[in-house]
Amino acid sequence: MSTKTTVNLTPTMRPDVIGDIEKGNGVSVTSNSKLQVQVSTVVKGTTPQLVVDGKVVSATLKKATTGYTLIAANKLSEGTHTVAYKYKTTAGKVGDASPQLTVTVDMTAPKAPSVAPTIYENANGGINALKAADGIIVSVSLKGTNAVEGDVLNVMLDGVATPYTLKLLDILYGANVTVPKSVIDLVGQGSIPVTASITDAAKNTSPESPVTTILINTRVPNAPSSLTISGTPNLQINADQINEGVSIDFSLKDTNVVAGDTVTVLVGGIPTSYVLSAKDIANKTAHISIPKATFDAIGQGSAEISATITTASKNTSPQSKPISITVDTIAPHTPLYAPSVPENDKGGVNAAEAADGIKVGVVLSGTNAVAGDTIDVFLDAQVTTYTISARDVANRQAVISVPKSVLDKLGQGSVNVSAIITDAAGNASNMSAFNGITLHTKPINSPLVSTDFLGKDTSVDAKEAVDGTKVHVALKGTNAAEGDTINVMVNDISTGYKLSAQDIAKQIADVTVPQFVLNAAGDGSAKVNATITDTAGNISQSSAATYLNISNTAPTFIENGSSVALFTHRTGLDASTDTLINSVKISITYALGDG
Repeated sequence: MSTKTTVNLTPTMRPDVIGDIEKGNGVSVTSNSKLQVQVSTVVKGTTPQLVVDGKVVSATLKKATTGYTLIAANKLSEGTHTVAYKYKTTAGKVGDASPQLTVTVDMTAPKAPSVAPTIYENANGGINALKAADGIIVSVSLKGTNAVEGDVLNVMLDGVATPYTLKLLDILYGANVTVPKSVIDLVGQGSIPVTASITDAAKNTSPESPVTTILINTRVPNAPSSLTISGTPNLQINADQINEGVSIDFSLKDTNVVAGDTVTVLVGGIPTSYVLSAKDIANKTAHISIPKATFDAIGQGSAEISATITTASKNTSPQSKPISITVDTIAPHTPLYAPSVPENDKGGVNAAEAADGIKVGVVLSGTNAVAGDTIDVFLDAQVTTYTISARDVANRQAVISVPKSVLDKLGQGSVNVSAIITDAAGNASNMSAFNGITLHTKPINSPLVSTDFLGKDTSVDAKEAVDGTKVHVALKGTNAAEGDTINVMVNDISTGYKLSAQDIAKQIADVTVPQFVLNAAGDGSAKVNATITDTAGNISQSSAATYLNISNTAPTFIENGSSVALFTHRTGLDASTDTLINSVKISITYALGDG
């Protein structure tokens, strides 16, 4: 007895259309009019048949990686079709069709958007870092495109697409698509083309829309570094600097800037801007002048300076590290009095006084000077600078030592002494009144003394020399000047003589030694020499000595450089004592009382 196997020729699974878009509930769409249907299994001894719209159509069967593929011999018309398959045995028996799949063949793409996309954030210089941080919105009008809900709008920045699935409201009012920052970063900087296309459910894609060009500049500069203020190492700003213009210098190294970027310097919160040039970029440094109005607005005291750099698209760097300045535009007051020079009080400054320099006193009362301010003492154009101490301020006077080297540069003669006070910020007072001093620091050389006119024996009869006797003093090479004093000494008894302009012109002076000096010198050989004392008190070396032979002298008493009556007349002694006092010669330099 034989057993007969019954084969089920009715497929239980509906086919899959390769390349279709599954829309659910057994409905698919495809743009491929030549169907390729995948059949998962084939019953042994049968051949699958492709059934389209209820009719078996010619198709080719091919083995696939999984199952089999039925490829329709002819294209389908555009529209909706039903697709199924059947099994046919070698004996010609045909089973029932599988469950159907409804397929829409759609080969017509949507129309391209007719208007270029709109990117409102591109206004005012393009897309900067702040605008790009959360992406940019691209608006696309769908009017006339035949797009339907579910189609995909492709917004492309330089060919990089951002897909967006259309909703009903988009079809009615236009679509707003957010292009993420990642896409913006990917396309880079500069002018970027933006277009849009539409892809329908069957993957038909429209042509691209007209182009909109946007400018992407998301470059953010780094903070400027190394801020410095020209000419102000102590960061104190004075009135002169403000009037001339305060220049802020800063380094552009590693800031990632380009020509056209703007540097904004904030001084006390008040901005001053400067557009960088190609030269600035090449030099990697720039400077900006801060106007006087800024400092006028700040007033006196401390202020901070910092800087930022902003690109043309308004990307702003972090703020630089601030530096602190002090604005001080109030100068000390002018010293009330001319400087004092004590060494000048006795006819000028002589060599001995100048040997270790001179002292100049400057009164600080009423000047508003403080410790740390400086005094510039001017001797004509020679300057000696002194820093005021707290003690000077307390004493209300500063004493400045002007070194000998300064005096040596000035030479001889009249010199004007004045002073200026400058504060720590560099504000200077007006110059004080002048004090005229005289420098007599050139040495007086010794003169030459001569008595040749007396003859070879150089004798003088004191009794007959009622008008005294003359001594020639040669002045050549002595550096003596009008008003200096010659001191002719006879046995160390001095006769003073003030030099005239005529003496200086002749380079010789005739000094008359009075009779009483001869008498006081006494009989015999008397040494004669001379010195010169200038008006500042410089005294020359003594001249070489020459000698007089004096005779017939009378006893003489000298008091304060002048002769007086006989000693007996002053004391009441009788004439018998004359023989004693004949040998007494006294030069008294101070007053003696009677007795």
